[in-house]
Amino acid sequence: MDTAANQETRGIGYQPSLVEVERRNRIRVAVAAYAVECWDNPIMKPGDYDCLAENIHRELATGHNSLDRFFACEFTPLATDWVRDHPEIDKIEKLYKQRIKA
Repeated sequence: MDTAANQETRGIGYQPSLVEVERRNRIRVAVAAYAVECWDNPIMKPGDYDCLAENIHRELATGHNSLDRFFACEFTPLATDWVRDHPEIDKIEKLYKQRIKA
């Protein structure tokens, strides 16, 4: 897991791997889709969501088999309803609620 403390120990100039970036983007797109689909509360401009969703690398293995399968088979960048079948919807909900409180 990539935390702020881990980033600090890596030093200035650290470049995250493609897998790290993809993991973050999948989380961001899932939380944004959840906000719209489950709460009718967009947390991202539609154009920003579209750009992020269109740049998800569905075929990229990130080391989390069930999520990799989900994004390869269920994710579609043109909608938000896919998030209702997310294998870790409870974690997405928790992240959404943390973001709303912030």
